[in-house]
Amino acid sequence: MPRVTLEQAYPGIAFRPRTRNWWAWLTRVPPECVHLETEQGWMAALVPDTLYLRGKAARRSLTQRPEVSLCRACLVGVLEAELAAYAGRVVAFEPDLDSFSQYFFVAGPDFDAAGL
Repeated sequence: MPRVTLEQAYPGIAFRPRTRNWWAWLTRVPPECVHLETEQGWMAALVPDTLYLRGKAARRSLTQRPEVSLCRACLVGVLEAELAAYAGRVVAFEPDLDSFSQYFFVAGPDFDAAGL
């Protein structure tokens, strides 16, 4: 599977140099947006093009975009662009902030594989 660079996958988002060096790669620390350097109150790990089936990652795209850690503003920017380009339907909900842990976005063709 061809890998996409950070600049191609997330245009307009600046990433911390500390999370893009060889040590971060060696310890599998995903690149973090520069805002996480000063705003640690909220962070999201974005693992695009991946569907987790019974705890195992299954790639669902021809290109592989890298996993990243984003602040709320950067995540909203990425999701707005993705949702605007998506022609299908989207169901949204507001989670309980005390017990919120993760979202999974699953497209119609993947419903059977995900057990939906």
